[in-house]
Amino acid sequence: MKGMARLAVLAAVVLLAGCGQYDCSSADTKDLVRELLARGHEELVLHSTLLDTRIEGIVTEEANENVGWYACHAEIIADVPGGGTKKADLYYEVSQVDSADADLEVVVDREVAEEFAAAVRWSIDGR
Repeated sequence: MKGMARLAVLAAVVLLAGCGQYDCSSADTKDLVRELLARGHEELVLHSTLLDTRIEGIVTEEANENVGWYACHAEIIADVPGGGTKKADLYYEVSQVDSADADLEVVVDREVAEEFAAAVRWSIDGR
């Protein structure tokens, strides 16, 4: 997939301890995508807005179910306090891992995540 090669350079990774089957649209995957969007943004309104981001139109672009790897595309949508919404296309990868620390790894395009957070921040407080 074209956009996924960039992820190796522009990526953030989160591991989740637990068990289950994960793919592009599993609840744990979507929760981790939201956590990655909010990571590093300490302003309360911005942080909570990013944690409430909707993830819609999820498409599995590529998959290797034998190893539990998925390349995904979705639209992320934030409802901005005071009205309005911000939207962006996001590519992300989901991998099932087998380690003592975690069983799920989610990688998102950091550049898109940062641009999305900046657009949401600007809509909230004009900076």
